[in-house]
Amino acid sequence: MLFFKEKYIPILIIVIPIASIAILVTLFSTFFIQYQHNSFREESKKIQQEFISQNKLEIKKEVRRAIGLIEVNYKNEFHRMQGDTKQKVLNAHNIIRVLYDKYKHIKSEKDIIHILHNTLNAMENNRLKGYYFILDKDGERIFSTKENSDDFISKENLSEIAKNQEGFTYQKLDKVENIYSDITYVKKFELFDWYIGYSDFMDVLKVNIKNELKETIGNIQLNSSGYLFIFNIEDRQNVEMLINKNKDLEGKSISTNFRDVNGKPFMEHFKNLLKDKEVMINYNYQKPKTELVREKISYFKYYPELDWVIGAGFYVNDARHSIEERENEVKEEIDKTLNTLLMVSVAFAFLIGIVSFVFSSKTNLVFKKYRENLNRKNDELEEFNNNLKEKVEEQTSQIIQKSIQIYNSSREDGLTKLPNSIVLHEKLREFRGFMIILLNIDHFDAVNNTYGMMHGDKVLYLTARKLIKLIPKDASLYRLDSNEYVILAKGDSQSAKKIAKRIDTYFDNNTISYNLIDTKINFTFGATINDCDESLGFAKIALKEGKLNGRKKFILYDENSFFAKQQHLNIIWTHKLKEAINEDKIVPYFQPIVCNKNREVVKYEVLVRIIDEGKVISPFNFMDAAKTTRFLNAITQKVIEKSFNYFSDKEIDFSINLTEDDLANDKIIDFLMQHSRKYRIAPNRVTLEILENITLSGNIAMIKRIEILKSKGFVIAIDDFGAESSNYSRLTDINANIIKIDGIYIKNIDKNSKDFQIVRSIVFLARALGAKTIAEFVHNERIYKIVKSLGIDYSQGYYFSPPEPEIGKKFL
Repeated sequence: MLFFKEKYIPILIIVIPIASIAILVTLFSTFFIQYQHNSFREESKKIQQEFISQNKLEIKKEVRRAIGLIEVNYKNEFHRMQGDTKQKVLNAHNIIRVLYDKYKHIKSEKDIIHILHNTLNAMENNRLKGYYFILDKDGERIFSTKENSDDFISKENLSEIAKNQEGFTYQKLDKVENIYSDITYVKKFELFDWYIGYSDFMDVLKVNIKNELKETIGNIQLNSSGYLFIFNIEDRQNVEMLINKNKDLEGKSISTNFRDVNGKPFMEHFKNLLKDKEVMINYNYQKPKTELVREKISYFKYYPELDWVIGAGFYVNDARHSIEERENEVKEEIDKTLNTLLMVSVAFAFLIGIVSFVFSSKTNLVFKKYRENLNRKNDELEEFNNNLKEKVEEQTSQIIQKSIQIYNSSREDGLTKLPNSIVLHEKLREFRGFMIILLNIDHFDAVNNTYGMMHGDKVLYLTARKLIKLIPKDASLYRLDSNEYVILAKGDSQSAKKIAKRIDTYFDNNTISYNLIDTKINFTFGATINDCDESLGFAKIALKEGKLNGRKKFILYDENSFFAKQQHLNIIWTHKLKEAINEDKIVPYFQPIVCNKNREVVKYEVLVRIIDEGKVISPFNFMDAAKTTRFLNAITQKVIEKSFNYFSDKEIDFSINLTEDDLANDKIIDFLMQHSRKYRIAPNRVTLEILENITLSGNIAMIKRIEILKSKGFVIAIDDFGAESSNYSRLTDINANIIKIDGIYIKNIDKNSKDFQIVRSIVFLARALGAKTIAEFVHNERIYKIVKSLGIDYSQGYYFSPPEPEIGKKFL
């Protein structure tokens, strides 16, 4: 029996550990799979709930961002119209005063008044719309260039204007929404006790804004399946789809039978929308390009100035994609874990088998040697462990002390000893609802420039010490950058304003003294509530607004303010422009310029475009941001380089637009000449189109560069002539080769007799100066025949071809 047991001992030593491993692996696998399955069921519910909540916030955010874009464009156009109206009145006022001084000693008062009336009539012929008028001191009409018009100024408004001798007044359609039908500017002419005014209508302005925004809003993509759509509700009984990703729906009306998931008609929601301005609706909708009807949630917001409803939505069932992705991840985790466990178990079992076999055959020998050396090894090991413990404790202590020093120094501003931006961002993520107050010392560069950097650093340190004493005990102070500090405090906007007032009052009455020098400190404050990861950026926007408004201000961030919206819009387009320049997305498009005598193409105008994800973006979207962020030079240089390269193997001329920023760059002449030599294109093949406002600015350096470019052989064209308050004497200084007549006078010349007269006078002027003329915006046969009959040399417009990425073969 003893022999039997000894024989099978090696087998038992191998089998028992392997069997134990197999049992443990089976139990663990079963428990792991069940646990993952239960967790997935709970997680899938949360994914769907989070999907709905996040997408509701997302579509709200995108709709409001789209409305912000609409509002910025609307306000920009409105302010431009105000400035244009005022300028026309000031021009008329100055001209009438000059004429009065000229004739006051040689003509009767009646003759002078007759001359003044004729002058206003003549000036009216240079306008697209609107009219001049003259009122007496009681507001009664003396003269008007608009026939049968009684829509002038009320006694009450005239009395208000009389206080300042000039001012704006408006005809309102809706006093609550501040919707205007026209803008009027009036200035008193004291010599006759008159009021000279000019009124302009906003109907055409609104139509133009709508058309310009259609393409911009229609191209906004929210995510892989979401998009913006817009309804036009000018006709309250017939709500029409204006913009939709599914073009088949555009122009169609909402069915009166269409209802939400609760059976409430859609039209009832739109009636409430006019009152509440926004609404979130759940409804069942057939998903485009499928026959499936799915639950959809959409958010709608009303924009009264244009009578638009802007909306965005998402399908609730789209959450299934996230759930399926998570399900696949769980399956992959289970498979990966089980495979790993199986491989480890097999390897471990194999190792156990080998070890067990060796152990069973050599047990006695091993134990014998082990017992002989055990005592000796224990003594040596104990001595070694004692020495090692002492060294480890010593090294560990030194490492801990150095780590603490490095950690503390990385979180402290070396100059002021305040917590730095690392600590600030940690606190901002930890504490929501606190007030962020950003302080910037006004004109601190003057301190450094006057007394030196060392003195400036000491002033920053002493200022920080004073601020610590001035803020509440439960508030904290951080140094953000250079001469900027941040206060994080409990409370609302009123509490923040009190803290700022206390700081402002102290520094108004005290100075920072160092080395017998008293330094006066003033702050500009920007504040907001810390309710998201972008809150510090919002405070910076408020601070920037305060500095632009005169410094030493306290500004609370308001996301609905015009300044904040403009900043966000500039940030978006700044990023897109930087990406477009770095990733070579700036491309030239070409539009032909045709000779009116034989309808042959004489040259092409190069127009800039951005290609982003297959979409062609026009300058209307990004040009304002380019001017603000100083990207204009980089854009123009890209266009010059690509257009010179494109035309290097073609025997046809082309023109390029130069902006004010380009002409302000003293390297523009060398840049053009380098590319002329590199691509072997003679300068006389290149026309440089320069906006009229640059030529009228009187900037000597810019005028000089234009003269140099012309002397090099480049052809000079005045672009958009007639759009500004034209100064004909300046044209003689520029001596341009070509005058491009602004398209606002061409596009309706077949319907507007005033436009016809304006264009005829410009053609007469160009001939007198020996310059060629180009008509822009020629978009049909009737207009082409008219501009040709007026003797205009060339035409450009959609009648011949829209801007294209390649030169059209039909013109070659």
